[in-house]
Amino acid sequence: MNKKLEYWHANLVANMNKLGLLIIGESNIGKSSFSHYLVTNYGFSLVADDLVVVEKIETIWLGSLYNRAYQGKLHIHDKGFCIVKQTQASAYITHVVYLYEKQQLETYIKRANLLACDVIDIDVYKKSWQMCYQELQNLLG
Repeated sequence: MNKKLEYWHANLVANMNKLGLLIIGESNIGKSSFSHYLVTNYGFSLVADDLVVVEKIETIWLGSLYNRAYQGKLHIHDKGFCIVKQTQASAYITHVVYLYEKQQLETYIKRANLLACDVIDIDVYKKSWQMCYQELQNLLG
């Protein structure tokens, strides 16, 4: 079996079918806050916050939590740790969600494209998480 293991500064949330959204972006852009919003309002489960183990198994990318001591914990800038009950041990990464403010950075676009899955770009500048979620839903179809 052909395996490749990487570590990403990202968040991973998943729906009940274990299909995951890998959320990337610069530090303090809102990856954890957006993940918390998705978990508390739309039935997503938290897989990992801040550090995601990304493993390629044949043609599939699987994401999981790096440190089990942090399962169900989100660290939100200015708020500290939040505990969520909806968690999953792993998820298949089906989309990369790139959060940015005003201008995309080429380094994140290149990194996202390494996974060869759909990349969804969301400019979070002056938007509520509800607006970002609606944009996400529109782009997911």
